Amino acid sequence: MTTENRAIHHIDEAYIDGAFARVHGSEVVASVNPATGQAIATAVLADRADARLAIAAAKRAQQGLRHASKAERIDMLHSLRAAVLAQTERDSSRTKRD
Repeated sequence: MTTENRAIHHIDEAYIDGAFARVHGSEVVASVNPATGQAIATAVLADRADARLAIAAAKRAQQGLRHASKAERIDMLHSLRAAVLAQTERDSSRTKRD
């Protein structure tokens, strides 16, 4: 399949407080393939409300991380990786259907 035949991937969620959530922003940016100049994805940028949610979640998480062991932090990173990969699969399936 050539790039011209592929659907453009659209990102409108951010990982905040342990889950993917739709961002509230309205500004959209395009990611462009530098070899072809064609848009390959678009992303909705988070707004101030999203930033406030993310900052609050990070502050709460810091309280728990303060006393977490190295193994616990590694487990958290593995969980984050799994969540991102699962979201990528969902997005890929959704793009193929569209």
